[in-house]
Amino acid sequence: MGLTLMSNEPNKGASREDEYAEADRGSQDEGMGGFDDHPYRGEELGGATAEVCAGFDPDPLRFAYYQPAMRILIIFLVVVAALAAGAFGGGYALHAPGGGWWPGILAAACYMVGAFLVFVGLLALLFLVMGYNSSAKYFKSALLTPAVVVEEKPLVLVALAPLGDGSGPGYSGLRRVDLYSSGLPVHPHKRGERVPCVSAFERGEGLDRWVCFLPEPISWGTGSRKLIEQCLGRLEDKDFDRLDAFIAQGLTPKDDELILLDEEGRRLDTLSISAEKEKYRAQQGA
Repeated sequence: MGLTLMSNEPNKGASREDEYAEADRGSQDEGMGGFDDHPYRGEELGGATAEVCAGFDPDPLRFAYYQPAMRILIIFLVVVAALAAGAFGGGYALHAPGGGWWPGILAAACYMVGAFLVFVGLLALLFLVMGYNSSAKYFKSALLTPAVVVEEKPLVLVALAPLGDGSGPGYSGLRRVDLYSSGLPVHPHKRGERVPCVSAFERGEGLDRWVCFLPEPISWGTGSRKLIEQCLGRLEDKDFDRLDAFIAQGLTPKDDELILLDEEGRRLDTLSISAEKEKYRAQQGA
C-alpha cells in the first residue's frame, strides 16, 4: 500500500492550507522525497507519524455535528439544558409570595435540581471541548486513508489502511463504516464513490501490527470541495484501485469485522474488532 504509518518519528508537519497547496504544486514538478521530507507528513501522535495527512483543522460546529461521540454529547447537552430550564421555571412558578411552606420547599428543590443540572451541563461541555481538541489533532495529522461507498441504503463505506507498525510484515486491513446515523455530506451517495478518510489506529501489546483503525470521512470536518479534492489528490489511485479490487473479490467486512491482508493482498483472517480490542487490552493489564 502506498500510505505509511510509522512509529517514533519526530514532528515535522506543516499545517496551513496554503503551504499544503504549494506543496501540491511543487511535488508535481520535483517528485516525492523520502518519508522524513514528505510534504504532507503529519505531526507525531501517540508515538506514530502519518506519511500523508489532511493538514487542516476541522470546522468545530460541523465536526461536532457529524462525529458520533461528540454528536451524542451535544444531544445530551441539549437535554440537560432543557431540563435545567424546566427546573428553574418550575421553581420560579412555585416561589410565589404568600404561597405557604410547601410551595417554597418545592421551589427550593427545583432550584437545587436546576443548579445540579447546570453543573452536569458544564461538565459535559468541558468533555465536549476536550473531545474536540483531541479529535481535531487526529483529523489534522492522522493518516489519510481511502474508502469507497459499497451500499447506498443504508449508506456504508469500506476503508483500506496499512496495519503494519514497522516491527513486522506490511499488513493491511479492510473495515466497514456504517453511516446511517452520521451521514456522508458533500459526496454523492452512489456505489464506487471515492471518499478520503482520516484514520486513528489502536496499538496492541505483543502484536507486530496495529489492532485496528477507525476511519472518519474528511467531509465530516469540512464542506469545502477544494479541501476534499486536495485530500483525494494526496491519496494514490493505486490504493483506491486496490480497494476496488478487494471489494470486487467479495472482501467486504461485516459490522465489527476487520479483514486482515498480507503484503500481497491475500486474505489472512477475518477478526472481530471488539474481541481483538478486549484480548489485547487484557494482555496489557496482565
